[in-house]
Amino acid sequence: MASVENPIEQKIEHERKKQPIQNYVRDPGWAEIFIPLQAIELSSIQLNEPTRLTGPGVPSYAIHRPIATLSYATTQYRIPVLSILTPFLKVHSWDSSTGRLELTVDSDPTVLTKCTLIQEHILGLLASKPQWIHAYTRSKEELRVNFQTLVQENYLTVYLHGPNPEKKQNGRVWIWQDGIWQKGASSTSFKKDQSIRVALRLQGICFLQTLAKKMRYRIQHQIVTIFHKTE
Repeated sequence: MASVENPIEQKIEHERKKQPIQNYVRDPGWAEIFIPLQAIELSSIQLNEPTRLTGPGVPSYAIHRPIATLSYATTQYRIPVLSILTPFLKVHSWDSSTGRLELTVDSDPTVLTKCTLIQEHILGLLASKPQWIHAYTRSKEELRVNFQTLVQENYLTVYLHGPNPEKKQNGRVWIWQDGIWQKGASSTSFKKDQSIRVALRLQGICFLQTLAKKMRYRIQHQIVTIFHKTE
């Protein structure tokens, strides 16, 4: 094997040797369009008709939880999935047991305002489709009460998958830190007040029926990549 002269490549090679070959992938290896949060145009966000997921490998619960997917379209192009890249935000809390990650958004009023506007716009799109929700929700205010938002009390709350040693999985999220890609999050992946940038895929609005036959709604999302700020 040829020698590695680049310092970053040397570090990657060092990390590779410490990991089982079957679990090692150098980088995410895909292309996806993520729109910077500040550049999102509300009028371009589209909410599509709810569908139920079916097919091989789809968990049984997904069949009973319709999702109204979110897309992004302008006069020049259409992106089938709404994927957003946040600016650098500070970590407020991280719980690796649940995958719950809270980020502070009130340090920059423009970020908080934009997150709130996007959330309200999506809520408005859902409220404008009474044929989807009329059997469960009669007003926008009732819809708001039953709508699980991403931004609450000045925090952006997202969830990501951590490692599962029993299944020999190390999680779905890719994390860039110190010049190295790492797959999966652990209890030490994020510390309070660290600055990170999140590539967030908004998959759509998930319709959840409770045991009491009431309908709740949430923005289904997936954290694709997280970038630690270089100090």
